[in-house]
Amino acid sequence: MKVQCPDCKANYKIDISKIAEIPEKGVHMTCPKCKGSILIKIKPEPKKEEQQDTIIICPKCSHVNISTKTCVSCGNIFTKEETEKLSIAIDKEE
Repeated sequence: MKVQCPDCKANYKIDISKIAEIPEKGVHMTCPKCKGSILIKIKPEPKKEEQQDTIIICPKCSHVNISTKTCVSCGNIFTKEETEKLSIAIDKEE
């Protein structure tokens, strides 16, 4: 992770895997250059199911399906390969 000191603008690359746990409020590190305080915060990644829907066009009947593994029109069950090949991710509006 790249961080920048807000005081002297020095840039650092931090290996956050070495930090056991980062609380919501973040952790502070001391800038080696100017001794200023740098706040390190980690934003949690949203789960893919919450962030995106997928559309898949049925290869048998061409019906457009949203986030299903079975075509709602003809009942075709999509294989893993079809799902990976034919799926298009769409962002949900919040």
